[in-house]
Amino acid sequence: MEIDLDFWRQAWAEGRTAFDQPRPNDLLVEHLPTLGLAPGSRVLVPLCGRSVDLDHLLAAGHEVVGTELSEIAVGSFFAARGLEPRVARAGERRVYEAPGITIYQGDHFELTSHDVEGVAAVYDRASLVALPETLRDRYAEHLRSVLPAPVPMLVITFEYDEGSFEGPPLSVPVEEVERLFGTTHDVEVLERVDLDARGGSSRLVEAGVRGVEEVATALRPTGT
Repeated sequence: MEIDLDFWRQAWAEGRTAFDQPRPNDLLVEHLPTLGLAPGSRVLVPLCGRSVDLDHLLAAGHEVVGTELSEIAVGSFFAARGLEPRVARAGERRVYEAPGITIYQGDHFELTSHDVEGVAAVYDRASLVALPETLRDRYAEHLRSVLPAPVPMLVITFEYDEGSFEGPPLSVPVEEVERLFGTTHDVEVLERVDLDARGGSSRLVEAGVRGVEEVATALRPTGT
């Protein structure tokens, strides 16, 4: 199975959105404060979908900048909250804006330095685990190229036996996070959660995958 732009467009068109969660991610709620962000900081959320994690970031007093391929996802995010965003064109992309939040709808790799001006942190729960290995280096390099300097990142990934599940979400070991970002960031594992022990809804557990860990990792610019 090839995971590419068409894969995700089709997933949204067919309603295959089991990755949607009814409440903000527990690891985000627990560990966002470890980034030490000042109130009003801009937080970049790549491949944000219509995640309720965005609501948590907004409630914490931050400004959100998201990227999302699917027009369906972006439209439903604003509609579910009764918001009527301003919509403008930026090349091949659409830009949706409402108080505190801007979402660039289109190819994430078209994100520019201007789009992320003033961004103080990155929250990644849905990007690395959605990208095949062939795109991860490009993803990391693109972030380095558009951000004016390294910023703190909170990265949430899954680890499991890759032979037991086709994905997505894909298994992304901490060693892969270190490989991608270790030249510019110090990488610290904040928490590992055994999804079997925790219970609750998870596409991986429901698919019968065992030994799944959800991992929260803090990436802090080297020397800070």
